[in-house]
Amino acid sequence: LVSYLTEQKVVKVQGVLRTFVDETPKVNGIRKITAPDFCTFQLQMDKGLLVTATLNNHLPGPCFNQEICVCSKRGYLVVRGGDLHGKLHKPNVSKISEDEGKRPHDKEEVIYVDVEDLSCASSVVPKPYIKGLCKMISALKEAFLPVKEQMDWVKEPVRAAATFEDGQRVQATMEALRQSNEDGCWTSVQLLTEPPDPNPALSAAVRRTAISLQ
Repeated sequence: LVSYLTEQKVVKVQGVLRTFVDETPKVNGIRKITAPDFCTFQLQMDKGLLVTATLNNHLPGPCFNQEICVCSKRGYLVVRGGDLHGKLHKPNVSKISEDEGKRPHDKEEVIYVDVEDLSCASSVVPKPYIKGLCKMISALKEAFLPVKEQMDWVKEPVRAAATFEDGQRVQATMEALRQSNEDGCWTSVQLLTEPPDPNPALSAAVRRTAISLQ
């Protein structure tokens, strides 16, 4: 999402992973939950942008929430659900109000309110995710419509969809986060340029044998 909004790529990460709840009414006894249920991390992008994110599985309510805030010297924008809010930093904010003897209160402005009704609404999944899913299915349907009375597909409707490279970069970022959690320091995001060795010990033994034969 950050790469889509900013057209920047992740180069370094630093994160902390924790599993606070290792038992539930359905998973207990000799079995333990080892999957992380809390993660906080920082991302350093290739053009200087810094991102701070927190994923928390312990918030109340049946529906998970997502809030995105973009800050700059001029102000900030924040997305809550499907609504966009924001505020500009005015030059006269630091001046003292003569009438009240205090700083004037700058209210957050509502820039966009999502009032679109969806036929596939859900009480569990937030509205932006439902809208994205519906648009993706519609784009796939349009892409695979018959082209000139032949069964074919066109790329234009799904041009904005994530690519294999996007998925590979997400996986590389997640792997770097796990490594950062173990090492406790910033970790570079490295993309694989060739398939990983399924048996590194055997490969090392083969290389040693080849060297000894020479």
